[in-house]
Amino acid sequence: MCQVVAYGACDQFWVVVDPAVIAYRTTLCGLNDYDNLTKTIRHELGHTTGLDHGSTVPLCVVPPGDDAMVSGVVPSSLIYYSYDAHHRGHINGAY
Repeated sequence: MCQVVAYGACDQFWVVVDPAVIAYRTTLCGLNDYDNLTKTIRHELGHTTGLDHGSTVPLCVVPPGDDAMVSGVVPSSLIYYSYDAHHRGHINGAY
């Protein structure tokens, strides 16, 4: 969890992503771990700009939403590789 400081920006800038954990969880769901690693890195970088989760669902349930800020294992799809208009608005407004 980051602490929000001036201008709504997150003061946390260290992002740690464990590929082994992502690969394990993704494999349990029968999906491609590369897609989930890419989405997770973008998701965590979103947190460093102050973004919150789009939604969170149980393991192996495809989360609703269409951007990198959804929390959960996702199928191969480019929609999870970017931020939706709402999240882009927050980033552009803060920076």
